[in-house]
Amino acid sequence: MPAMFTNKTSSYVTNSSISNSFSSVPEEVELDSLDTEELLEDSEGEGGNFTVTPSTTTRSSLNGKSSWVWNHFKRIKKSKTHAFCLLCQKEIFYTKTRSTGMLERHIKRSHPKTFQQALRKGEKKTPAPSQVTMESFVNPCPSFDECLVNYVVRTYQPLRICEEETFRDLCRSMNKKSPIISRDKLHTMVQMKYIQVQEKISSIIKNRYFSLTTDSWTSLANQGYTACTVHFVDKNSWQLHSLVLGIFEKKGPSTAVDNVSYVEQQLSLFDLHYKNMVAVVTDTEATMISAGRLFVENSGRVGGTTKWHGCVDHSLELVTGIAFKDLPESEGTMSACRILINFFNSSSQAMAKLLAKQSVGRAVKPIQDVVTCWWSTWSMCNRLLRLKVYLALMEEEGDLKCNLSHRQWTVVSDLQKTLQPFMLAQRLLEGEAYATISLIPYLIYKVRKNLESLRDSEASSLHVLSIATRMIVKLDEIFGSGSEGTVASDTLPEGPRRRPRGIPILVLMASLLDPRMKGGVGIPDIDKEFVFGKIKEYMIAISRELHNNNNNNDDDGNGDNIQQQLPPINAREPNDLDMMFDDLNEYYMEQQQQQGHNAADAQEALNNHNLEQHRINLVEAELLLYQQEPSIRLYKEDGSSFNCPFGWWRVNELKFPLLSELAHRLLSIPATSAPSERVFSSAGLTIAKDRARLAPETANELVFLHEAMPALELFEGRQRTRRANN
Repeated sequence: MPAMFTNKTSSYVTNSSISNSFSSVPEEVELDSLDTEELLEDSEGEGGNFTVTPSTTTRSSLNGKSSWVWNHFKRIKKSKTHAFCLLCQKEIFYTKTRSTGMLERHIKRSHPKTFQQALRKGEKKTPAPSQVTMESFVNPCPSFDECLVNYVVRTYQPLRICEEETFRDLCRSMNKKSPIISRDKLHTMVQMKYIQVQEKISSIIKNRYFSLTTDSWTSLANQGYTACTVHFVDKNSWQLHSLVLGIFEKKGPSTAVDNVSYVEQQLSLFDLHYKNMVAVVTDTEATMISAGRLFVENSGRVGGTTKWHGCVDHSLELVTGIAFKDLPESEGTMSACRILINFFNSSSQAMAKLLAKQSVGRAVKPIQDVVTCWWSTWSMCNRLLRLKVYLALMEEEGDLKCNLSHRQWTVVSDLQKTLQPFMLAQRLLEGEAYATISLIPYLIYKVRKNLESLRDSEASSLHVLSIATRMIVKLDEIFGSGSEGTVASDTLPEGPRRRPRGIPILVLMASLLDPRMKGGVGIPDIDKEFVFGKIKEYMIAISRELHNNNNNNDDDGNGDNIQQQLPPINAREPNDLDMMFDDLNEYYMEQQQQQGHNAADAQEALNNHNLEQHRINLVEAELLLYQQEPSIRLYKEDGSSFNCPFGWWRVNELKFPLLSELAHRLLSIPATSAPSERVFSSAGLTIAKDRARLAPETANELVFLHEAMPALELFEGRQRTRRANN
């Protein structure tokens, strides 16, 4: 039977002690402050007696600590089963035991941003146990949580896998003490990992010059997402790095303004600013072109110099798209190829016979070209030419009745040769582990040269002549004619159908800053002089920037310039005569001060002129010395791989301080938006058909971790290697 007290001032229980014991109980909705009498009014009996029972205290009050969830909830007066959510203004059921677990789940599911903020601030912590246990000294599986998160993220596993009994049996078979983890706990672990990796990446990119790629995508659940990747050169090791910022949910229409807004949200999340963003790369779809112009405008408003660069692969795809269509000279070859491939795709028996015929080498299947897949038409033609002999055997045996004619096979062969340079160029430009922007001018030059040779060759068939002519017209429309005096100057921000025309000056500058391409093969001499002039302008701007940064670093903290005061005219006490001529004295002092200012301004102008002339002389000398340097081979001597321009700049950084700074910024720009599109490949496997209802926040966390964790490991591994070598 509970103890009864008739004296409220008893030495055992007092109002003050009861008030202290309930000090951690959250406020009620109708109360501005806690009051002992009101808290206990339901427990008072006749004569002022009251009962203290365990049910009237919460677990938080017993431990002397309140759960973090009460920062967002209030108790409802006279209700033991509901709490009032301050975030959504709703009553939330949390059982008669007043456990905060259900309130925490409500915040996690209905207010994920608030839950993440609690994780970042460390508000959500496991309460200290009231009694010391062996678990505080012995951890049976110290790395199990980390391994589980890595396994789920990297293999696209659903979060519910941890609740599968077969998975738990697998864990227990390896270690009987492996912990049992619920889906909610696994989700929290993923969120914690997301925050840790995000903070590391933010610290890595901070104050670095970077380039950005962005693209949009729609999931199977018809939900729009925007992805961003950043690319930068580590100045300490001169190595190129690529990092993913994540995928953000898009709501509403997909306009240029919306796309820019979504990207800026991602940038702010990682504390990135326009002043350090060298360039942004998007595809050449109309909305993304408009978004690119907005990026440039927004950057200019805050003093940035961000440039927009359209994806070269998308531009080349507009040229190769001509090959998808059947021209009058092709005799229906493209349609016949697709009919032939559909025959094998629809007949398992025919496909089995085709595979059985290929006794030598690895058996392969025909490839269907897709309009949205780059260089897929070339792949289709190339594969059909490889299978030509086996298809002829099946035709002789009566198993194939839709084979191509001799004339159509000639068209396929011609088309494969015509499209091969495009395939090689696009495949090279899609890389992100090496410098790609510097390859653009030369590859466009080679593509144009190949088309012109096909057009002018007497051996070219009528079909090749027709398709090469059409492709040259389209290539000139997008990249310019390439003739002397036009490569560097014949650029328009808005060409036909509001698309930019020509090769951007930033791309040409990056090409000449690549020691493999500095000879400017494919760029006329007059255009090279123009580009080197632009490089000189950038070098002067960088010199001023570095000079100002050095002055700011040398500042002693008194940001204001202290003006030297002129000494007083009279050191003695003023008399009546001085008072009589006070206006004249003031005029004299003002005149002396003005003359001092004029002399100082003249001296400062002279110093600035000398400094500027000295700066220009140094820039011209450094640029001339660089132009006299011999180019390096594209391939290594053994032909195994490309020579790396970053390695050359690492060795010659001190020799060319301004050029190396410019190269470190420009050579990080990707040639295409392929890095962002690769993120969506991972997103497609994460938001699969059986996980189409995955919350956008959770999808972002999983995709971000899947892409960012390997990149982070690569960066940290390179840092350790560099420190070990030093």
